[in-house]
Amino acid sequence: GIVRPLRGPKGGFKLSKSPDKITLLEIYEIFDGKLEVSQCLLGSRICGGEHCFLGNLLDHANFQVKKYLEETPVSKVSSLGNFMEEKKKD
Repeated sequence: GIVRPLRGPKGGFKLSKSPDKITLLEIYEIFDGKLEVSQCLLGSRICGGEHCFLGNLLDHANFQVKKYLEETPVSKVSSLGNFMEEKKKD
């Protein structure tokens, strides 16, 4: 797993590896399972599954989302949170 327990009065959980080595995709898949790409935004395919009126938009969007999650470490997101907190203080 990505966390390990710490026993004792000041116990809790600690990351089992560096936040630089944990991707957002790993976190996503822990909670929601394997990321499945969506082929259709509609409940049923009005196009019959042959020629989507959105063209390749969904393929491109799915690819970009998965790529972002695969390439973004948790450390980048947590430092973004720190940046946002600093902006609120200004």
